[in-house]
Formats: sequence, C-alpha cells, structure tokens
Amino acid sequence: MTPRDTLLLNLDQVFEGDGDFQPSDDLLDEIWKGIHEASADRPMLMSDVINGDPQIDSYQIDFAASNSFDDALKLRERLQELFRDWAYKAVEDYESDARTALRERGETA
Repeated sequence: MTPRDTLLLNLDQVFEGDGDFQPSDDLLDEIWKGIHEASADRPMLMSDVINGDPQIDSYQIDFAASNSFDDALKLRERLQELFRDWAYKAVEDYESDARTALRERGETA
C-alpha cells in the first residue's frame, strides 16, 4: 500500500483538533512500515534515513561502548523519530487530498 493510500484510509488520525495536518505517531509508524516493506529494491533506505544525523552517530557510539539498556532505548527512540520524519515527508504533499477526502465524507478538519 502506498503512503498516500495509508493516509487516506486513516483520516481520523491525520488532523489535530485545530485542523492542522499532523498525522498521529501510530499512523506515521504504519506509513513507515509500508515504506520499509516496499523497499526490497532499495537496500540503502535505512542508510538514507539515518545518514548525516549527528545524534544517531552519538547514540550508536554510546551504545557500542556501554551495551546498556538506557543507551539502547535512546538509540531506538532516535531511530523511531527519524522513521516518523521520513514517513511524514512521504505524505506531507497529500494534505489537500486528505482534506478533500474528508469533505467528501461530509467532515471537516
């Protein structure tokens, strides 16, 4: 399923109470999952996502040195932030499509 399709199937998770386009974290996780699963032909996707992020480099070094649970959690949380950012970028151009779909359902954001 494309990121756009996932977005449009989950309109209740796309807009905040004030009508701002802000897909929920759960929806961004679902969009990322779809991107990742469809990336068999893009083996460098993970590298593209984390490339150049100074925090991830620091967290990887800290975890490798300490092998601690706390450092593992920091690394995991940063990766999740990066995945959600990537997912958001994949759907941000579909805001007008989402608003149109809501109007067609008789709803507004």
